[in-house]
Amino acid sequence: RSRAEYWNDGTIPWVASGEVNKKRISEVAAKITERGLEESSARWLPPGSVLVALAGQGKTKGTAAILEIWATCNQSLAALIPDESHLHSRFLCYYLESQYSNLRGMVGDEQRDGLSLTHLAGIWVPLPPIELQRAIADFLDRRTAAIDTLVEKKERLIALLAQKRGALIQRAVTRGLNPEVPMNDSGIPWIGHIPAHWEMHQLRRVVSEFVDYRGRTPEKAASGIPLITAGAVRDGKIDHGRVPEWVSEETYEILSRRGGPEVGDLLFTSEAPLGEVGLVVDPRIACAQRIILFRVNKHMISPEYLRLHFLAESGKGEMRSRASGSTAEGIRADRLKMSLVPTPPLSEQNDICAYVEAKTQGFDAISERVQVQLDRLREYRQALITAAVTGQLGIGESSP
Repeated sequence: RSRAEYWNDGTIPWVASGEVNKKRISEVAAKITERGLEESSARWLPPGSVLVALAGQGKTKGTAAILEIWATCNQSLAALIPDESHLHSRFLCYYLESQYSNLRGMVGDEQRDGLSLTHLAGIWVPLPPIELQRAIADFLDRRTAAIDTLVEKKERLIALLAQKRGALIQRAVTRGLNPEVPMNDSGIPWIGHIPAHWEMHQLRRVVSEFVDYRGRTPEKAASGIPLITAGAVRDGKIDHGRVPEWVSEETYEILSRRGGPEVGDLLFTSEAPLGEVGLVVDPRIACAQRIILFRVNKHMISPEYLRLHFLAESGKGEMRSRASGSTAEGIRADRLKMSLVPTPPLSEQNDICAYVEAKTQGFDAISERVQVQLDRLREYRQALITAAVTGQLGIGESSP
């Protein structure tokens, strides 16, 4: 968005790739100007266009959505405009949704490589009679709307639990557990007041060793040693199941020469996303690029407490204040090491960690149960769509 004249006071709807996650696009966050339309490759797209994300963060790549307004879109989206006399747009969108995993598999599910128009052009699409296509789309509109309502309610519950959990952590790592202690202003807006007996240390003072794994992506294998990528580090945990990738024993030995993880080390994501952390429980892992390992100075800080610092909004704010990059935030090693950490005495750190662990167990247990329900709803939704668009439900033969 370097050309202000393409964006300022724009009136032409412009769809970003992430907006396909809405499934139906009737409003957009950004608009371009007439000049932006004339001097770029953007073109008007009619309602009924099926948009497919060729690239995008997280699960966006391969996602399809129906455009319900006249709009333009960015280069990370492909627009399919079906001939409605032969192929109904909503039927096509549902069919592409049923092919989501296959679409992502064309370029590797978690790879950064994007889909292309050539990939989409090679997809075979079933063509039942047009009236049957509309009947299937109507059926799926009704059934998926009910499922989506349930999904939204459960997502709101998980978000509320995460909000409460975050507020508890933030309060604990900036104000401590004793409400009666004197407080001093830290001088940093996103940290605020902290207990007067706490100290503020730069990260380089409380971490004795940094191992920066940024650089070339290691060669992957079909099995072997778990490779921990940035996508596997979320919400204070290392979850290899999120992005199950591997390296061979030989590659593991080479990577370990830079410094292998130990139990209690903290893994930190330096970009995409910035600032996620997780404690090492099993040291027999390899670290991918965009990972930095912290080995704490245990005379000054516990790894569990430093983890809470980065989970809190105050720690995230400290990272954002030192980050660089307009589209994908990252942080330079020197800036990272100078970031500030409110540091209570070790015994108080241990008390805070125990308190947070006890208080958040209930939040986590409920959240995990709701997440299982969410996963099942999404699986059912996907199975229902697949069965409908491939003729397995007998729609049109009898009333649904």
